[in-house]
Formats: sequence, structure tokens, C-alpha cells
Amino acid sequence: MRSQTPGLNSIAWNLWHISRAEDVGINRLVADRGQVLDDEGWLARLGIDIRHQGTGQTAEEATATTTCLNLEALRAYTTAVEHRTLAVVESLEPDLLDDTLDPGRTHQVLFDEGFAHSNGAWLEKAYMGWHLGKCLIHFSLTHSYQHVW
Repeated sequence: MRSQTPGLNSIAWNLWHISRAEDVGINRLVADRGQVLDDEGWLARLGIDIRHQGTGQTAEEATATTTCLNLEALRAYTTAVEHRTLAVVESLEPDLLDDTLDPGRTHQVLFDEGFAHSNGAWLEKAYMGWHLGKCLIHFSLTHSYQHVW
């Protein structure tokens, strides 16, 4: 049984959330390519049916996500996302990193493609004006530090 402390997300939830954010942030926002989640059929393997990255989940939803996650698959998904991020970094043209996220495309990724939870609409405003370089650094390096105490 996975223990949950009220008000805190589990380690498994945080690993899933960080991996989802990196997958979408790097593959959809920076590289404009498919997600590892879709290209390799990870939803079924992970044991969940949600495409978003968890920001805005209620405590009950986060607990349900944690309870359903297949931990072996989560480890493999995290590794697959890491490998894809490295491939994207190796292929990026440095001058593209100054490009600003297109608001319409950001909206599409967040809402049409399901990256944002219904309680995470504020993410659209938060990402406005971001350059691809900021996305690359945030989603691949610094985002995870926000979840470590």
C-alpha cells in the first residue's frame, strides 16, 4: 500500500508529474514532435488514462493517480523521456532557442492535446512570453527542483 500524507503528493506522483511535464514541454513545445507518451503507448503501460501532467489535481485525484500508477512502467517511462530529451537537445539549432512560444500553439498543446488539467488553466498565462530556451531549461532541468524540499 502506498501511503499518502494529506496535502503532499507522493514521490511516485511527483516523478510522474515531472516526467509528463518534460515529455510535453520538450517534445511538444520545444521540438514540435510527438510525445513519448503517445509514440510508445505509455498510458496503458502506466495504468492510468489521464493525459495531463497533474497540476491542478485535487488531493483525491492525486491519490487515485498514485494508486493506479505502475511503478515499473513509471521508471521505464521516465527513462524513455530522458532519452528523448537528450535526442532533442542534440538536434536543436541554437538560434531557435530565442524563438518565443506561439500563444495559439501553446493553447492547443495545453487544452486540445490535454496537457493541462481542467484546474490548470492558469498555465497558459504562466507560459506566455517564454522563449524555447527557457522551456528547454525549465522542463529538462529546473522544474524538478520545485518539487524537492
